[in-house]
Amino acid sequence: MARHWKALAEIRDRMKATTLDDVRRIMNPKIAGWCAYFTTAVSAHAFQRLDNLLWHTIYRWAKRKHSRKSAAWVVQHYFTPDGKSKHGRVEGKTQTLRWHRNTPVKRHVTLRKGVSPYDGNWSYWGTRRGTYLGLETTRGKLLKHQGGRCTHCRRFFTVEDKIEIHHADGNHKNRQFTNLSLLHLICHDLTHGSRTKVHHEHIHGKTYS
Repeated sequence: MARHWKALAEIRDRMKATTLDDVRRIMNPKIAGWCAYFTTAVSAHAFQRLDNLLWHTIYRWAKRKHSRKSAAWVVQHYFTPDGKSKHGRVEGKTQTLRWHRNTPVKRHVTLRKGVSPYDGNWSYWGTRRGTYLGLETTRGKLLKHQGGRCTHCRRFFTVEDKIEIHHADGNHKNRQFTNLSLLHLICHDLTHGSRTKVHHEHIHGKTYS
């Protein structure tokens, strides 16, 4: 956080003679990038603290630029209402300053006790992340989409289970996600066995009541 704030302060000092729009044009991408990177590691309180510092540094920048103007004039000229704050928005002719607090804070889901990404639990890690070391991306996405269950028997996959990718239309070249599902090996065999039986009965004109 300190390094990020130092970078913003350097922009302010380097651009003393420019317009506020120019300052915001340079600051906004840096703020957006930093927030996107740290959204899972930084608290809303930290975002608010950065915004308080930023507000005051913009105010000082404007006050130096208009040294003969009163504080009230500077605030009125550069800051506009934002929600409950009378002077919460820093808005120019073409640019509005981006606040850190406008980035939603995301939290990682707490790991289940006793599990590790190296324990081979495809169902848990595939469902949690969609990808997993040693598990191809397609299977990971399917596990997540299916909630860790076989689409045939609806039972959860376990570490010991042999799993097959099933192609709904029977065409193994059709890798569209909607055509794929994960089945236990035995469920996969049963599905194909049922299909073969129906096909055989249709060819030979057999019907059963």
